[in-house]
Amino acid sequence: MEVAAKVSRPSGPPLEMSFRRKTAEQVVTGLERPTNPHLLKRLAFDAAPETRDHGKTKLDEWLTQIAVIRLKPANRPISARAAFEWLRDAPFGGSQVENAAAMIRLLERRGPRRNAAAPDAVAARLRALHEALAARVSCGDAGGDLLGASEPATPGAVGFALRARPQ
Repeated sequence: MEVAAKVSRPSGPPLEMSFRRKTAEQVVTGLERPTNPHLLKRLAFDAAPETRDHGKTKLDEWLTQIAVIRLKPANRPISARAAFEWLRDAPFGGSQVENAAAMIRLLERRGPRRNAAAPDAVAARLRALHEALAARVSCGDAGGDLLGASEPATPGAVGFALRARPQ
């Protein structure tokens, strides 16, 4: 496996890791497994601010790992389409409401307090978030600001501030 990595210092160039497409797909789909349950927790469950902040930190870490990936040989970022497919379509494509509801039920078994958001509303918000994150990742941006502050996801409100990409 051929891997090239550029590690930056705070004042240096941005962090970039270059992979062949198949390896990049494996990395992203591996990070999908912890990322999607954390996204669902933010959308479908209430938690204390410190718990939400910890979850946001973990999400930002995983999304940064995805955003720094570059595809060989041209060293270009992952396309928005590929990021969306790898993060969302694999676990949710074709049956997003059913799979989101099933993941929510699994998460409920761990004890967090569920908010009143319906599974179809959560699935729609999750899809919009995946679209926004994919667009940002394709620009080399982790989209951490899309994850919002520590406010709980209340019924009828988006638990994430869907903002445009910074100019």
